[in-house]
Amino acid sequence: MKKKIIIITLTVLILLGTKVEAQTFKDMKKHWAKEQIEWAVNKKLFNGYPDGTFKPQRATTRAEFLTIISNMIGMDYTGSPISFKDVPSKMWYKPIIENLVGWKIVKDGDYINPDSKITRDEAFGLLGQLFPYREQYMKLSFEDNFTVKRHRDIGVLKDLGIVNGDEYNRVIAHEGITRAEIATILYIMSNKNIEVEKQLVQRAREENKLNFDFDETFSREKYDRTYIKLMATPQETDPQIDALFRELDRQNPGFTYKKNKKFRIDTNDLIMDLQRVIEESPDRMFLKSYVLTNEYPSGDIKFKFEYSVSQEYARTIMSTIHSIKQEAEGKNDYEKVKLVHDWIVNNTRYAYDEYKSGNYQIDKNITAYMPISIFKYGKGVCQAYAETFDLLAKEVGLSSILISGKATNSLGTGGHAWNLVNVDGKLYHIDTTWDDPVSSDGRDLLRYKYFLIDDQTMSLNHIWERKNYPEANNGCLNEGLILQGNSTYYNNTGIDGSSNILNN
Repeated sequence: MKKKIIIITLTVLILLGTKVEAQTFKDMKKHWAKEQIEWAVNKKLFNGYPDGTFKPQRATTRAEFLTIISNMIGMDYTGSPISFKDVPSKMWYKPIIENLVGWKIVKDGDYINPDSKITRDEAFGLLGQLFPYREQYMKLSFEDNFTVKRHRDIGVLKDLGIVNGDEYNRVIAHEGITRAEIATILYIMSNKNIEVEKQLVQRAREENKLNFDFDETFSREKYDRTYIKLMATPQETDPQIDALFRELDRQNPGFTYKKNKKFRIDTNDLIMDLQRVIEESPDRMFLKSYVLTNEYPSGDIKFKFEYSVSQEYARTIMSTIHSIKQEAEGKNDYEKVKLVHDWIVNNTRYAYDEYKSGNYQIDKNITAYMPISIFKYGKGVCQAYAETFDLLAKEVGLSSILISGKATNSLGTGGHAWNLVNVDGKLYHIDTTWDDPVSSDGRDLLRYKYFLIDDQTMSLNHIWERKNYPEANNGCLNEGLILQGNSTYYNNTGIDGSSNILNN
């Protein structure tokens, strides 16, 4: 008979606190997780604090969350040798860490930083280890998938209904996890009768399928292998997507996607997936507009397309993109970013005339805001620069997101767009618009002042809603690059060396 551990049977106190009745917590009256926390306290999974509070928003440390995982799987390997230099022999959590290293759930190393706040990515990654043979059925569709390192683990927890996005559909992987959130996870697992099968975890240990590493870095190969939207690889998962892009290439006015009943996805999610497939494809540039409708009762999705350029010109642009992809083959992340950055700056001029006139319409179908304006006319405003970088970055195998914010120079503050890009697991800002300044003598300049820089440097003249984007606190990678031109060459330069154009 399989030995299973059901979460509701946990009896070990998993976080610090003193026994206080759930109903007396002074800070729980209107809290969103009141029911879940009271359940967890009644099950003796949590305690309150002597001052009569629960502190639901208190961040959880690595040691505390490791205690949860250890309690869930059993203390079978206490006394296992560990190498961590920051785990004193008399600390309460030493047996916990020994146990999890013995289980091979946690990878041994020099430092584990037990008192550091555990991030959601780390916590969900550890919890996902307890379901080693579950496959990820549903794609991750969080708005900030870009920040997730442990896609398989979070994907499994999402399939199980344990992990969901916030009101903005974000998982916020880089932030800490609170006592309230952990109580909610345990509550969900209990209500859904989600079981940890110890026998399977033991088998995974013997097969070396575990070894969670707190120092895990972002891997492009792993990202491509695990972060696959349900419809994103037509040759392997859904030939209809391949057919969709053939119709786009032929510039046909419509296409019908026939819903496969075997896909565990509802129609609304399917529509969202199909929209993402188009939005993240270079073919999006060639569409003036498109509409998706749900055909009832079949659930099939009907497309209607309107194109902005001819088929011949679209293929010319795709040939250019293909050449950039070929040039990127064999390059590392940094080299790919530089390739894309330099191509954009060298092939684009800021749409100054359109900016000055306030009329951004270049032709009847194309505005200076569109990335196609760069490919067809060699000019655009910041939105076109940023979207072109995002498009080409993804085409060469990088992860990128677009930031909409503001920028400040000597003329004032105006709306602006730029990018965050993932280089070997670390995030950096890149602003191709501001690296392509206006020259007083008409020369085409290429610089790297806004090439792979951190939050602190970017914030000197860029403003964005930081809560909506992941942090980029990994220093700058633009040191040592040769800057072609300096502040003395720029027309009406501000004190920061940037052009006085507010890049709309």
